Amino acid sequence: MSKGSDETPKKKGKGFGDITSPEDRANIFSTLTFWWATRLTWFAYRNNLTMDDLWFPAKVDRSETVRAQISEAWDYELKNVPKPHYARALSRAFRGYFAKSIIGMFIYAGAQVAAPEILRLMIIWVTEVRYGIPVDPKLGYLYAMALFLISMTGSF
Repeated sequence: MSKGSDETPKKKGKGFGDITSPEDRANIFSTLTFWWATRLTWFAYRNNLTMDDLWFPAKVDRSETVRAQISEAWDYELKNVPKPHYARALSRAFRGYFAKSIIGMFIYAGAQVAAPEILRLMIIWVTEVRYGIPVDPKLGYLYAMALFLISMTGSF
């Protein structure tokens, strides 16, 4: 690198420092399964992590993004509400995140309520198969898949 060059030196380590977070480029499947974090997970398994090994935070997690959201909501609160409250401004700034969390919580709760019923149906199916009562074998696979999917809702 010559003197006065505008180029920044490349990182010589093995980590991901100075790289944009893969979470910014993740699709819906990758986001739901945290697949975007797999490379870092395996790297951390094989190496001791330092701050230089980590990529930049995702754009939505950066302080300037969060500050802008809060500032915009607080300005709205000051201009349009007779008695401004910071908690109301925070809820306005992050209502999308709150809404996604509440929807996810209801899906999870519904799945946890449905699991015992599906397990009951699966036990009835197995009992009928054991006693030679003719049943559709695809139904057993359906029950097993439903129980698997319900158990997976807890990981999202």
